[in-house]
Amino acid sequence: GKYKVYLVDEVHMLSPQAFNALLKTLEEPPKHVVFVFATTDPQKLLGTVLSRCMRFDFKNASEQDLVSHLNKIAKAEKISFESEMVPTIIAKQASGSFRNALSLLDQVISLSHETTISEETLFLSLGMAKTQSVNQILKAIIEKDKEKTLAVFNQVTAENVDFKKFTLQILDKIYDCIGDLSRGEISEEDKFVTSISTVELMWIYETIFRDIEWSLHSIDPLKATSFVLLKVSMREEIFGGAETQIEVKKKTESLAPTEPTVETIKPKEI
Repeated sequence: GKYKVYLVDEVHMLSPQAFNALLKTLEEPPKHVVFVFATTDPQKLLGTVLSRCMRFDFKNASEQDLVSHLNKIAKAEKISFESEMVPTIIAKQASGSFRNALSLLDQVISLSHETTISEETLFLSLGMAKTQSVNQILKAIIEKDKEKTLAVFNQVTAENVDFKKFTLQILDKIYDCIGDLSRGEISEEDKFVTSISTVELMWIYETIFRDIEWSLHSIDPLKATSFVLLKVSMREEIFGGAETQIEVKKKTESLAPTEPTVETIKPKEI
């Protein structure tokens, strides 16, 4: 070809010394040479480098595009998925990145002993909780069953599932249910969420989402996260449904204000 192309991936990892050595070439590049710098953190690049580059920002891939791409690769590699949920979960975990999606797919394939990737293999390889566990704890939260909420959480963490990922799975499930309710497309499996209002479900989502940041940075993240889930399952007691009310006695006696005394001091006669 007429051009020689140098592709530098994760270019922000280069040291300032390396950039300074490359700067002269970037200022006056040969006509037949093209440099392509790829990075996920452009803010880490030196201003002298950015000023000599044409910048192109790529958008994240949609979940639908990622699922379609995963299905295409699986078909070419003669691999099948147990259900549509498998490529969908991989796409969600990829966060809009084709590279992340392929890496996660390779990770799942490496743990699968068959040509069909099951949901169980997927959750095991990604350190995620089973869909059944997510549904169970959400159902317990909606039904305000604090004992069941803690029992499911303790069971999941005992299975060596990352409790942070588990909490994010719960949030994703609630988010999807809110969307399905607004469209009137709630599935038979998720009918249990209709026992409360959409507003209350939104409050549960917001509370977990807000408090989880505190719990993950606390002294004991595991216990603090279980406390957050316990809190939303006890919302009726927290908002005034508790049987025991705190009584505040009013003050019956009051002291009459006293008039200030004024002391007159006469100047001494000289």
